Formats: sequence, structure tokens, C-alpha cells
Amino acid sequence: MILQSCGSSKQVTNANYYDNPHAAQKEQRLETLNVDILVEEETDKLRVVGIGEDIDEADARMEAIRAGQREIASLLETTVIEFTRRYLQDYVKGNKKYKDSQTNGVVEYSVAQVISVRAVGTPDRYRLEDGSYKIYRCIELKTPTTEVLGKVYDDLTREEIIGMDYDRDKFINDNMELLQELRAKTK
Repeated sequence: MILQSCGSSKQVTNANYYDNPHAAQKEQRLETLNVDILVEEETDKLRVVGIGEDIDEADARMEAIRAGQREIASLLETTVIEFTRRYLQDYVKGNKKYKDSQTNGVVEYSVAQVISVRAVGTPDRYRLEDGSYKIYRCIELKTPTTEVLGKVYDDLTREEIIGMDYDRDKFINDNMELLQELRAKTK
């Protein structure tokens, strides 16, 4: 099966499409609106593709949303933890107040408290050979990414992991850059 992007002649084989774990299984395309195009649109909200698979189509849609939410949380956690690791190395120079595991716990808790997602556009729907449904769904943060990072900054300074001397706007900008680097590496 070959998938095409709207307005593009670029073709992607099914085996490579979203790192499909069921590439060998035949799929019947029910509705394809190229979720990947929605993910690449310019927006101030972080977007990812969520993939859900279930015998029940409604459950597959919900699993796609949950998978997208987990992916967004993972991207934000990875970004902020990497930033915090660099911050502690560069600014604190070995005089860590917290161990990495404590820092990671605060970051994970903070991200879990502030993220809220929604589905965008219409999902790409497939019917698999075994009768189950596979849904690809564009999922985005409900609030701008910069606002989410600002809330995480507030939590990190409250827990004294990031010093108050580190500017909030600089924290947001540095993490946005790091997030873009991380996303570029995973494409």
C-alpha cells in the first residue's frame, strides 16, 4: 500500500508509515486525511500522532488519544529533564540539592498536572485483516506549549530545583529550542 500526502508527490510505503508495527498485516483504508499534515502545521501547541488499535472502533479512537497524550507527556518530560540536567551541571556545578531521581519525579508530576490534550481534525482510519481498527489521530496540547513550560518552571522553582535566578522566559525559550532539537532527531 502506498500513502500520499495532500499536495505532495512524496510517497511513503506502509512499512515505514509511523513506524507501523503491523506493516506485514494487510490494511483496508477506510478514511485517510493525512494526519501527518496536521501535525506539521504551524501552531503554538505541541502536536503528535496518537495510534490506537482495537476490535472496537470507538476504543481504538480513545486509545489513539491516550497514546498521543502519553507521547506529549514523554516529549515534555524528556525535554525538561534534559534541560534540568544541563542546568545542574552548568549552574550548580556538582552542588546538587536533589538527586536525578528526585528531579525526574518532580518533572513527571508537574507535567502530568499541567498537560491537557485534545484531538485535532479527522483521524486516519484503517480496518486490519483481523477485523480490528487502527486509528491515527493528531493530538495537541489544549494550551500553548510555552504556557505549559511556564507552569513547569513554576513547580521547579517552588521545589528549588531551578534557582529563582534563572529567568522564566529564558527557561521557556531554552526548553522550546531543546524540544525542537528532540523532535528533529526523532523524525
